[in-house]
Amino acid sequence: MSTVDTTRTEAISLADEPAVKKVLIDSVLGLWDVVNNLTRLKPSEQDRYRCPAGNYLYYHNFKKEDQLIAYQIEDVALCAGCALRSQCTQSKTGRTVTRPIFTELVEAGRAQARSQAARRDWKRRKHIMEGSFADASNNHGFKRARWRGLWRQQIQDWIIAAVQNLRILLKMSGWRRSGVPLGTLFVMH
Repeated sequence: MSTVDTTRTEAISLADEPAVKKVLIDSVLGLWDVVNNLTRLKPSEQDRYRCPAGNYLYYHNFKKEDQLIAYQIEDVALCAGCALRSQCTQSKTGRTVTRPIFTELVEAGRAQARSQAARRDWKRRKHIMEGSFADASNNHGFKRARWRGLWRQQIQDWIIAAVQNLRILLKMSGWRRSGVPLGTLFVMH
């Protein structure tokens, strides 16, 4: 099993598909211990999982609308007489586990979201994003739809974003109109 070095970070291009795959695979392999402790299941070589008591959970069904695969114990009697039942499940049909189709990608994303770099980015972006949405709501009518229809609402959102970007560019260039504060030039009513 490979381990992930969390002390160093490298910038890779998302266009470099082999490098992205390698990072994802290394992340997933390094996280199996964490995943196993969280789910209390051990993935095996086949399409099955092992419960803490050592019994196998096999493929049960695919929930298309939720993009989940369900694994269930075949013999309910195994769960009924298990000493770990109170810790494992309270279901009458025995232990069932659902996993996303792209489990590896989901776990890699969760691990990346828990990393120090992600936390640092989140702290930095939290104020920037909130400020941008507050500006759009307070100054550009972002809270209410002007027209009916999702595609028309999307157009309104794009116009608001374009106006915000123009205002930022004008502010950075130092442009001012004679005596009128810059924020009042681009108010949509």
